[in-house]
Amino acid sequence: MMNSKIVMFARGWLMVTLMAMSTLLIADDQGVQNAEQLSELMTEKMVDELSLTQGQGDQAYQVNRQFVEQMQLLRKSSQGLRIAQLQALREVVNERNEAMRQIMTNEQFNEYIEMTKQQKEELRALMKARRKPATGL
Repeated sequence: MMNSKIVMFARGWLMVTLMAMSTLLIADDQGVQNAEQLSELMTEKMVDELSLTQGQGDQAYQVNRQFVEQMQLLRKSSQGLRIAQLQALREVVNERNEAMRQIMTNEQFNEYIEMTKQQKEELRALMKARRKPATGL
């Protein structure tokens, strides 16, 4: 019983961590230099894929901007306990999701959640590929 709780806890933290890392990897892959650029990139993707209105897009940008800035602060603060960092990370992700729920229609929010799940899967594959040792001639 205790082991299953530990496994469930670990999986939850892994998912939150993957989501956070995907945000930062998007920035690296796109050559993004600052929070504003990354926020714009994230919002553009959301507007395109979720058909957000102009007003929703503006609100989503503000939420994304705050999210990116918080993620950058967490990334820089490598001090302290790992568990505390993961808890802070989970709070940031949950705050963003709740803010997005307030901005979007139910249909858009459900699509947003599916989009984040897909990003997690893509990140897992990317991380797995990076862990494989390089085989060359």
